Amino acid sequence: MEKQGMPAVRISLEQATDRTPDSTRFHLFQHDTLIALFETLSKAPHAYHEAIATSGYQLPHAAAAPLHAAERCRPRGTRPAIRRRHAVPVNIPLEFSILKAYNT
Repeated sequence: MEKQGMPAVRISLEQATDRTPDSTRFHLFQHDTLIALFETLSKAPHAYHEAIATSGYQLPHAAAAPLHAAERCRPRGTRPAIRRRHAVPVNIPLEFSILKAYNT
């Protein structure tokens, strides 16, 4: 049993389902009405996509992903701050700094 359909426009391509009279052929239905019959699968997908295109159906637009909290607070058109991992903090005394090894 095979069935491929677009429920929004009620178009389906079926083989060996409860509604198909012949289990070896591919049947194209639109609104529960048989509109085409195919012996092989070679031409059936093309007719299926053509029926969807002629119905005027358009895919819904995907919703934008929610913004991260930092991006919501940042003004538009600005880039996030670049983290400098190897920068030495200014307020740490030299004896605790990694630079002490280079200054001795």
